[in-house]
This record gives sequence, C-alpha cells and structure tokens, in this order.
Amino acid sequence: MKRLKFILLFLVLLSEYSVGQSMEEVFKSIPINYTPELSSGGKDSLIHFGVYTIPGGDTLSTMEIAVTESKPDFIQFNLYFSTGQKMFSITEIRTFKKKDGSTIVVFAKSGGLQRAFDQYSLLTFEYSDGDVVLSRELGLPETIAWNEFLKSNLPDSLKLQEMTLSTSYDLYPQTSNAIAYLLNPQTQQFNDWIGEVEFLYVWNGNKFERKVR
Repeated sequence: MKRLKFILLFLVLLSEYSVGQSMEEVFKSIPINYTPELSSGGKDSLIHFGVYTIPGGDTLSTMEIAVTESKPDFIQFNLYFSTGQKMFSITEIRTFKKKDGSTIVVFAKSGGLQRAFDQYSLLTFEYSDGDVVLSRELGLPETIAWNEFLKSNLPDSLKLQEMTLSTSYDLYPQTSNAIAYLLNPQTQQFNDWIGEVEFLYVWNGNKFERKVR
C-alpha cells in the first residue's frame, strides 16, 4: 500500500514538473527580438533564480527583471530600475490549447511610468516542438487605442488630448480562458465619458471571440 502511494505521488510530481518545464520551454522559444533585454542565457538565469540583473548597469542606473507570477500556463515578469527610477515594463506569456491539441501562445507587453503607462503590443503565436510562428488569425487585436473605451457621443468641447488615460493587458483575468484589455483612468474627471473599462476576448478552442456585455 505504501509503495502504491509512493508511485502515485511520484506520478503527480512528475506531471507537475512536466507542465512547469513546458512553460519554461515556451518562454525560451520567444524570439530574442521580442525580449531584447533577455538573451538565451538571461532567460535561463531568470528562470533559475527568479531575478536577473541586466549587464552594463552602474550605481546610477541598473535594470533588473523579476518573475512576479508563474503558473503552469502563464508567466509574468517585470523589468524595472533597481536604482530607483520609475520606468517599468511588464511582460506576460500565456498558453492556450486548441481543440486539435496544439498550443497557441499569447505574448503581451505594457509599461511606462506609474501615471503614464500604456499597451506596447500583444502578439499570438502557434507553438510546436520548441518553435513559435507568429499568427494574426487567432482573433486578438495587437492593441486597443484608449479612445476606443470612450462613449461615442463625446461633446466637441471635450479636449481629448488633456485626458490622462492608460491602457494595459491582463492575460489572466478572473474570467477563465480569456484575455482582457484594460483602461486605467488616473483621474475621476472623465468618468462620465468612459463607456468601457475592459474589453474581454474569450478563447473558444480555435480563436478568441469578443465578449459583448
């Protein structure tokens, strides 16, 4: 009986390890031009230690990357100045399974300053045998402009250029199997003109579909 329990425990641990390794391999497969701050060795170091210091810094300007969240199908890491500057960049990678059993990868970046950050880009890839191929046929827009979150009946007197509105991605929202594009207003004065604070796209097994409220 003890031997059977040991075997079952080993199989569970092996399954969890395999899933974790799979996400690591997906992370490593993202081409370096999408993660220019991370070489192949940098990715290995980040995975192993959870934090990676970008070479070339000094006491006045040193950048680090840290893993801030990790799940079997998701990883998030944050690039920031360890020397106190306010700039940051958040990168998220998540995998989804297609109905035919193949894997697709969603890769997103957003960042800037705490009071002026924005979406950089969101890309989708087909994944197979350690390689990714960019695909634009999976239903996700690369970005959504902040003015798309506003109501359509804006008065002519409203000066849009004076708005302080930031946008970002959430690759692991509360809605399961979904990707969220978020509006993050930094002031209350424009609340009356905001139509949506979230655009949600749900994965149906073949592509993402916009969820209409």
